[in-house]
Amino acid sequence: MPLSREEILTLIELGRIDALLEGDALERLRVELKDLLLTTWDARTRQALTDAVRRLESAGGALLAAEDVEEALAPLARQLGARFGAEVTPGLLATIEGSYELAQLGVYDQVPAITARPSFNLVDEKAIRWLHEYEGYFVRNHYDRLLQEDVQRIGSRVLREGLTRREAGQAFRRELGQRLGQSQSYWEGFADSALTRAQEFGRVEAYQKAGVTAARIVAVRDDRTSDICNFLHGKTVPVEVMAAQRDDLLATSDPEAVKGVAPWLTVDEARRAVDGDTVTDPRLATPPYHFNCRTRSVAITD
Repeated sequence: MPLSREEILTLIELGRIDALLEGDALERLRVELKDLLLTTWDARTRQALTDAVRRLESAGGALLAAEDVEEALAPLARQLGARFGAEVTPGLLATIEGSYELAQLGVYDQVPAITARPSFNLVDEKAIRWLHEYEGYFVRNHYDRLLQEDVQRIGSRVLREGLTRREAGQAFRRELGQRLGQSQSYWEGFADSALTRAQEFGRVEAYQKAGVTAARIVAVRDDRTSDICNFLHGKTVPVEVMAAQRDDLLATSDPEAVKGVAPWLTVDEARRAVDGDTVTDPRLATPPYHFNCRTRSVAITD
């Protein structure tokens, strides 16, 4: 039976979790974050659509007007913007911090010289704050960044069709429901990417504390493995290169600017950034290497 998130965080505080439990616990956090995002998004979407359609259908057969569309779409921005963000943020922050700390414990367990768990330092605290802000940005602004234009486009098209408010309500329920439902796959990929980055941030600092000088990239190799992760699997990365990328990210205050520090490169681009079997370009230093990435780094201790 997998550990609950509360049990995991308790064990972290007590420093009583071993490598066998680490993988199970990390996966549990990943599953719980996905469940939180998906169920909350579904609930907010249903409520937003219900509110929008109710507003339109209240006037029955009257022809749809521009102000009707504006009034109907307003609940979507509220429900899927600020309200969704407020509901999922506490769980998001807990899983980020839990993943960061669990990944560190996994590193310490691999290094024989580590007999006591090193304490959190200022770098750890700064890294977790950055992760909170960075990942929280995409949760809070998902509607504005990726959905608002599509929703307004649907509203404009329905308006041009000269429908009654009742007909428009039915069209909105059908078309908006389909578009908003596409975000389900987005949240699954977001959870994988967010927790992969949190784990790698934790590992990089743990490598430095433990005196590890290099790590190996290890992909999950199955029918879902990406070309870039297949190519990087088994490559070695100096910890100083990993730390350089981490520090560059921590110095970035604009979430959109992260793409320049840690871009998701193609295989051809990656080949030019690798020296034999060693990753020397900080842009490729740590996963995630793409959306929905499951690849990790592992300390080289021999």
